Amino acid sequence: MAVRIVGVVGCTGTGKSCLSEELAKLLGAEVVEGDKCFLPAHQCPRLDLTHLWPDEGVPQALASKREDTNHPDALDWSKLEKEISAGRRAAEEQQRQAVIVDSFLLQCRDIVRRHLTDIVYLDDSNMLPGELARRKWERSHLGKRSYKEKGVSFEEYKLYFNEYVYKRYLEFGRPSDLTDVIVLDCTKEPKQNALIALQRLEERAGMEGDNKGSLCT
Repeated sequence: MAVRIVGVVGCTGTGKSCLSEELAKLLGAEVVEGDKCFLPAHQCPRLDLTHLWPDEGVPQALASKREDTNHPDALDWSKLEKEISAGRRAAEEQQRQAVIVDSFLLQCRDIVRRHLTDIVYLDDSNMLPGELARRKWERSHLGKRSYKEKGVSFEEYKLYFNEYVYKRYLEFGRPSDLTDVIVLDCTKEPKQNALIALQRLEERAGMEGDNKGSLCT
């Protein structure tokens, strides 16, 4: 039985990690995290935010961010490919049916994109203006304090998010073609979206003839 490699994409703050975890639970799958495959800091593209605050200076908590980790050149694509291949081999050995891959930049390079059998896209178009920035401002991630906790005001973070993070997403992260992409509304709860994604994955697997029953373990 072919192992499905399910890529989860969407802007920072849409809930990719939460969805990936919920979907992994349903599928009994491992999650490959793109955030763990960045190049060493000195090899990443440099980030200069001074143009956003030309007079008063960059807020202290943002001034320490000097690597452009929202740029494809910051990711070690060979490492990510190896992680995906290792995940597939482990899934085959353990008779699991899927591997989940979570990355903001997932579709930027063919070296990784060619491995994906499915793409799940968390669409933010139903969010109110500023809501996505606020969600990210308030949220801690990977054990790190939120920007709110670090003392960055919401107005400061919104400027950073809109003029850097979201622009990078539009440039590199958002799928340019939604054909065959499973599109989910990021305003829904991760558990609800995971169930919707699972149903659509099962439909796709059934149509492709590579599955006789549920994808769930």
